[in-house]
Amino acid sequence: MDTATRKKRRESNIELLRLVCMGMIVLFHCTSAIKRNECTEGERIILTAIGSWGILGVDTFIIITAWFMRKATEVKLHKTVGMIAMTLFYIAVFYAISYFTGHKSLASWAEGLGNDFLFSPFFTTSYWFIWSYLALYAIIPYLNRISLQGPVCYVLAAFLLLANFQSHGTFIEDFPFFIAIYLTCRIVLSRPGNFFERHAAAGFTVCTLLIIASSCWLKEVPYTRFLQVFFCNIGRHSSLMLADSLFLFYLFRNWKMNCHKTVNFLAATTFGIYLFHENKAFRLSHLVTRQLHTQLPPVESVLLSSLILFAGGMVAELLRMGCVRLARKVLRARAQKKEPESSLHTPSGG
Repeated sequence: MDTATRKKRRESNIELLRLVCMGMIVLFHCTSAIKRNECTEGERIILTAIGSWGILGVDTFIIITAWFMRKATEVKLHKTVGMIAMTLFYIAVFYAISYFTGHKSLASWAEGLGNDFLFSPFFTTSYWFIWSYLALYAIIPYLNRISLQGPVCYVLAAFLLLANFQSHGTFIEDFPFFIAIYLTCRIVLSRPGNFFERHAAAGFTVCTLLIIASSCWLKEVPYTRFLQVFFCNIGRHSSLMLADSLFLFYLFRNWKMNCHKTVNFLAATTFGIYLFHENKAFRLSHLVTRQLHTQLPPVESVLLSSLILFAGGMVAELLRMGCVRLARKVLRARAQKKEPESSLHTPSGG
């Protein structure tokens, strides 16, 4: 009991980080709704700095998954199917709303729904993170059975470099990088007292400042493939971004925090928050931010829309979770009610 309690206390730090990561992703999507030519130089720097946290949130989210699943060797089919069902639920609901409110015709509704279900996961940017993450989640137990010695290290390096040289945004381009992140994390996380753990605060500060600087000013210099490997333009993966993610992970892991059931419970809504705010039927991150931008300055409109969408997504997911639990209780009650009735009709032997 005591060991389990201590484990939960440590994991509350990571669950809080999961919420922080989703907040950074929501901020990134909202900043992309603001045109930089509508901002002052100061506003442009602030929005670009905030926007640079998007991929940091994505990479850290993968590291969190690596931490919790680093020893998994069996596929948790019910969780994988549950996440796929949740994804399809949000896609279908928002497309249905768009159709019944007159935002989309039946033809465009069917075309968009088909693309998101079938075509887009592989070749377009629609839900690239979701489909890449789901595929990684399903394949992790098989990756854990692979030895990380010898040739596998070279394969890891090849995956990482290949992904860095690709354009960001589709399953085909990002799934290899997700695999590379996971395998890299397995190596790092298996070594207690590693460099990232010892220098978490200083490393995170330095890497974050470099990322912000590169996001703000790297566009003004020739942006070569070589620079792409080390620095991050806004919305792109890089080696520097991955290092910053590892520093951020250990910054939270080193933070001594008691068990918080509320934090652990709310962290379960992060996947739903993403599906809620970044649905392709409405693209709420752009819709809400642009609407607020008609009345508020750029920075204020981004911060407020991020807060609204994060809270709204959390509430929506809590409602969905509540409905699922209620439906399960009803089904269990009906099943238990039928058992005595069936036993009454069973003929007695003798």
